[in-house]
Amino acid sequence: MFGDPLPAGWTAPPDPDRLAFRRLTDDDLVLLHRWLNEPGIVRWWEGDDVSWDGVLGRYSTASTADDSVEHHLGLLDGEPVGWIQCWFLADEPDMEDWLGLGFAAHDTAGIDYLIGSVEHRGHGLGTALIAAFVERVVFAEHAWIDAVGSDPDSDNHASWRALESAGFRQVAQQQAEGRTYRVMRRDRAGAVEAGTGRLT
Repeated sequence: MFGDPLPAGWTAPPDPDRLAFRRLTDDDLVLLHRWLNEPGIVRWWEGDDVSWDGVLGRYSTASTADDSVEHHLGLLDGEPVGWIQCWFLADEPDMEDWLGLGFAAHDTAGIDYLIGSVEHRGHGLGTALIAAFVERVVFAEHAWIDAVGSDPDSDNHASWRALESAGFRQVAQQQAEGRTYRVMRRDRAGAVEAGTGRLT
């Protein structure tokens, strides 16, 4: 989800000080709908309804009012370049597989993300946004969260490599509906990994 070319005057990877995050609003849904239907992204959203009605039903203020998932836009120099969400394992059903891999329900968050603009992919922005989001939002705003997980499609090399470069490590591979996913994890510095007694 992260590809060519480098915009004139834009350095790669970006200085973290150029990055910021803000909550997704209803005014952003037209942009998110366009991103989700871009060919380089929609292939990884197989099975999700990315129609306008689908986006409204999943991401609008009304549809997320009782949902603990936190949707953000990633900003570069104040302009939206990507979407990233934080969800909490304790609030998600059917996550027994992650529990079996050593994630603890009470202190684990998950993230999903995309770089929306084609011209911003492939130059380190994905890695920079993920790393900044984990530190500034997931860990900084949620003191009880000690581990962050994500499970990109194994065929999405750019996605899981961005996670690796942002400090995640692979803990397992899982198959579902004919596809293979890499389950990846990053721990808060100094946290004790569940089941290992090992400081991270």
